[in-house]
Amino acid sequence: SSGINAEWPLRPGSKLGNLACAHALPCFKHVVKQIADCARADESFYTKAAEKARARLEPLIVENLGSVKNSLICHFGEKSDAMTLFSLIQDRITSYDDLVTLMNTHISGDTQDSLVAGAKSGIYDFFDGSNDFCDAGCVHKTTKYFKKLFIATHDAETCPTIEFYCGDCQANAESFIMG
Repeated sequence: SSGINAEWPLRPGSKLGNLACAHALPCFKHVVKQIADCARADESFYTKAAEKARARLEPLIVENLGSVKNSLICHFGEKSDAMTLFSLIQDRITSYDDLVTLMNTHISGDTQDSLVAGAKSGIYDFFDGSNDFCDAGCVHKTTKYFKKLFIATHDAETCPTIEFYCGDCQANAESFIMG
């Protein structure tokens, strides 16, 4: 069966976190700088990147649509506003071009620029927060907490896999958190 197993080990989790602090964060910062440099050098860079991303993401979206739908049903219910919105989106957005047209129709250029500026700012806020997290030595404490959370959530009878955070899995986790 799939899902996150409660036997998720502490040591490899801490090791992964420490590797992320030591290597992934600096690498990610470098990638962001490279992207900005490429965009300055080629004004069609983002258009080309979006087309390549679309070509790779569309098949993944189609493949995982059922899981998204199941997750929404799990969290909000089959007759919920979220499911109505999901169905509406499925009906109106059947391609990348539909999404672009919908955004351009309903979101002004200034708002789109503001969203991009917010995303850029968010990346740098993420870097700052990640640096603080790594510098404070929080990896081991966080790994220990999540291991305890996964163990408390997992139960062979009520929550054999932690695939969706609802039902008995949610109740087990919330019981641990409120503890």
